[in-house]
Amino acid sequence: MTILVIFILMLAFFSLYLFFVLLDVSRVVKQLDSIVQDPTNQELKLHSRNFLVKDLALKINQLLIKHRKNERELYQLKNEQDVAIHNIAHDLRTPLTIASGYTQVLLK
Repeated sequence: MTILVIFILMLAFFSLYLFFVLLDVSRVVKQLDSIVQDPTNQELKLHSRNFLVKDLALKINQLLIKHRKNERELYQLKNEQDVAIHNIAHDLRTPLTIASGYTQVLLK
């Protein structure tokens, strides 16, 4: 009889533990949904006592920071590429315009 009571108590404790872990994971998912829908500099804010959920949130925040850094670098590289293409086009256009002008003068 006592073994059954102990087993039921352990099962109840384990069920309660799983409930709180699932609740924390649900909060993480909701926050991630909002971050994905509205790109911001927001990070996960979690007040969990479970060390695994805290570690998960920390790792996700590290990935978010790394992703934002990569996006900034990509934006800067794109801008540099646009400036380089503009400069190359300008450098090619100037001599061609001059040559075209001389050609038109010679044709007249």
